[in-house]
Amino acid sequence: MICQKRFSRSDLLKKHQRLHQKLSQEDAVRDENELSSAKKVDYSFIIENPSQLSSQPRDRYREPGTHPLLVGDSRLQYLDVDRATNKTPKARYAASSVLSPSYVAFSRPQDTMATTSELAANMDFSYFVQPWQDSLWVDSSQWFTPDFYDAVRETSHISDPFILQDDSMSLSAHWNWLGQYPAMPGSSTRVASNDDRTAPLVLAEISDGPESISRVNSPPNVPSREDGVAFAWNPSSKSLCQTHSISINASHPLMILHNPRFDILESTWIRVREFLKLETPGSENLIPPSLAVANVFLGLFFDRFYEQSPVLHLPTLLVDHLPSSLLSAMIIIGATYSRIRHTRRFSILMLDRARQNLQALIEADKSLTRHPETIYASSLLVYTGLWCGNKGAFETAEALRGSLVTYVRRLFQPKTKVADVAGSRVEDHWRAWATSEFKRRLRWYVFMIDSQFPAILNMRSMMSLAEVARWECPGDDAAWCTTSAPIWATLVKPLGSLSAPEFGIVFKALTNNRRADFTNLAPSVSAITDSISPWTQFLVLSCLASQALDWSHDWSVQVGSDPAMIQDTGSDCHQESLRIRDNIIGKSHCLPLVYAKADAFISASLKSWECYYGTKYSGNPIPDVAQSLVLYFQNASQILRGLVNIQLQTCVADLQDALGKGGANAVDESLGRLRVYFTNGYTNCVGAHQELPFESLDAFAKSVLETTSIMSNPTLQSATPYSIFGIFLNHVLQWAFLKSSPETLKSHLREHLRDMAFSYHGRGMSELSGILDFGLSSANPTVVNRDRSHLVLMQAAQNLALLGTWGASLNLALLLQLRAKT
Repeated sequence: MICQKRFSRSDLLKKHQRLHQKLSQEDAVRDENELSSAKKVDYSFIIENPSQLSSQPRDRYREPGTHPLLVGDSRLQYLDVDRATNKTPKARYAASSVLSPSYVAFSRPQDTMATTSELAANMDFSYFVQPWQDSLWVDSSQWFTPDFYDAVRETSHISDPFILQDDSMSLSAHWNWLGQYPAMPGSSTRVASNDDRTAPLVLAEISDGPESISRVNSPPNVPSREDGVAFAWNPSSKSLCQTHSISINASHPLMILHNPRFDILESTWIRVREFLKLETPGSENLIPPSLAVANVFLGLFFDRFYEQSPVLHLPTLLVDHLPSSLLSAMIIIGATYSRIRHTRRFSILMLDRARQNLQALIEADKSLTRHPETIYASSLLVYTGLWCGNKGAFETAEALRGSLVTYVRRLFQPKTKVADVAGSRVEDHWRAWATSEFKRRLRWYVFMIDSQFPAILNMRSMMSLAEVARWECPGDDAAWCTTSAPIWATLVKPLGSLSAPEFGIVFKALTNNRRADFTNLAPSVSAITDSISPWTQFLVLSCLASQALDWSHDWSVQVGSDPAMIQDTGSDCHQESLRIRDNIIGKSHCLPLVYAKADAFISASLKSWECYYGTKYSGNPIPDVAQSLVLYFQNASQILRGLVNIQLQTCVADLQDALGKGGANAVDESLGRLRVYFTNGYTNCVGAHQELPFESLDAFAKSVLETTSIMSNPTLQSATPYSIFGIFLNHVLQWAFLKSSPETLKSHLREHLRDMAFSYHGRGMSELSGILDFGLSSANPTVVNRDRSHLVLMQAAQNLALLGTWGASLNLALLLQLRAKT
């Protein structure tokens, strides 16, 4: 028997072969008596372009007996060739250096072994990027594999054995879907599509008229074609529909490694499913998973996400007593971290259902707005909506931020004192303190979500420093993680209580511009700075990020749309703005370094951040129970410091417009303003200079160091969402330098890159400096695509794809890909 299907990929061929073998085996078992003497059916397959199979760079599905596949980027295979030939890679600054595979992308982790069954069920993000080719950066349609588009579209042809396509057809369908029509190999005609979602890519202003609603629907979960902006959304777009149920086999690693500590009972799961029933007309179909799968997702929430939202007191937590809305939010986030196919779509659908039903409950019972656990559920739903990657969910979460902030403002004030623990009821005192601390931490978590808007999204926060100045800071992490009342009592007795200082006092102490030695600090200041937690330090830095955004917005309005036309450089307003900026820089530099040993790449740009106690934890090890909480806020602080620097060194709104946010007309205007900023210095953009300002070189250097640090450190990459936007904004800033800088500035930047590569050793630095050097070099006029800045966009997009746990990173990666096409 001959199967007529054709394949150009060996992995799809082998998978289809196994399908036929499985069907034949089932037939043999079913008809064992009749077919006992028959010969086994042999299937022959027709293969398109058989020569391509021998050179396929990635063969994910291997036959039994072959070596197991290393999960990692195939570009690393070239490095093995270099070692075999005794060639040592060296950083060069010629145009050809960046085109050798060893200098293109950061090292990908390849020390994880994976079997065929695991890869089929669990997507590894290294497969989102194409293997390196010399001309890959020229054609952005070749940057990603079909797996990337499957993740973005929330479908997967590989997971369904009856829906098999080759690479060319898959890529063709994707670009039809986005309104792009690349020429496929072996085809001389433009591929057409009957999909009602297909429309040309148009970079245009968003209209408020009826015509904006009648536009062709934007595909779900990607930046809209209409303006190429991440998170932009056409509200008339079709809703997502779930087509697959989520299941996890008993032999799956997630099931084997699952910790049942936070499992819920069957009765609780029935209650949650009742909460998730369809209440709002128009809601799409939601297929709840089994209890076992739900418990796996709950475990992943506490294992992977709790460190950035340490609100619930785990030692006294009774999971089955939590409200259904909160359990639903936890399951949604846990499903996101599972990385199982179809969980991205499942999470978005369950998020929408949980949000709608929770809102219905609040409308029926307004007292829920004073219920801390309900507010926590709302905060988790807002967080998920912001970063899940779905445009509709993002817009809804942005709107719900106002309600969430309102609820917290009216939440009952937590008790500031803990009763004396000398009595016999230590257990009661411990639980009372835990309840009070839970409310305190809940308020700060909502404040942290609100502060992500100025720190990441270039939007002002709703809560001010003055509003939270009287709030008590989060309590001691060691006491919070203590597993028993007697141990907690031993921590309380020496102090008399565990009440934390007010935030305004801590903010003033940490942002004092004095560069004093540690020994010269006032005793009261030392006592305050010694006792605060990394979360509090991060909150202080978040306030500075909000101040930096406010200054950046005010400054951009003062400079105007044409900085070269501003003549009054000595005005009082101008000087006052610079004074405010210098004050913010000084405060952020005075923040304490919250990790024991700074990474060599990042210490240069954050050296003054150590002025109070750069080695706080070097002589005082972090308790194991609190280590994950401490590490997350340390890593997030490190990345956020770089984002603050971007706000103070350039205008993020201009970076957004350069990518197309304001439409096609705004692109040239924003690039023109950036050119003036880079040539004359951002804060001195109204003047003229004969020499390149140090400010521009410093901003470029810090951006390179920040990017290298994040992509070379997996622990920094896990500090989402800050790591996602740290990679995005720093790469976009580098692209803007390459795109808009005059030739004189580019030559200075190349010299600066050489000095940095010499001073900062490491593979990541050599790779990124090689890419940037190639982009800054003179283009070959004979090449059709002479815009070498696209290489930086490709590097940024592929790095973002590798951080694909949260869909926001995929959105931004696709945004950069679309920008390179225009």
